[in-house]
Amino acid sequence: MTYFSIHHHVVFFETDAMGVVHHSNYFRFFEEARGAWVRENDLTNDLYGSRKIGFAVIHAEANFRKPARHGDEIVTRLQVRRDGIRYHFQYAVLNAKTNDILVTGKTVHVPLNEEMKPCKVPGHFNEKVESSPWTETWP
Repeated sequence: MTYFSIHHHVVFFETDAMGVVHHSNYFRFFEEARGAWVRENDLTNDLYGSRKIGFAVIHAEANFRKPARHGDEIVTRLQVRRDGIRYHFQYAVLNAKTNDILVTGKTVHVPLNEEMKPCKVPGHFNEKVESSPWTETWP
């Protein structure tokens, strides 16, 4: 199965005193992947055009298996599905060299309008979500 993925080289400031990626940075990697997915699917105008939409995070979790270190190249895989007004993003962060899964995680989002009220997402966003591959657990 083909997942959306992006590559990232771990830089020094992303590590902690033990020389491994600080746990909080994995949520940044998740967000980096979400933003890249939006751009890759040409959905920026759907979200940030004349009617600005924000995605409030209502749930976030990460499961840590192995550390990434300064200089490592990592790959963040992403998949997304919709459940009513909620959008579920699931992530796997892998070591690009060994293909070991380092971290898995998920975030759940609700779209909000400028008045901070739940709203529908315009345009082709839902078509892209519904055509994206999804598996309940990462291989």
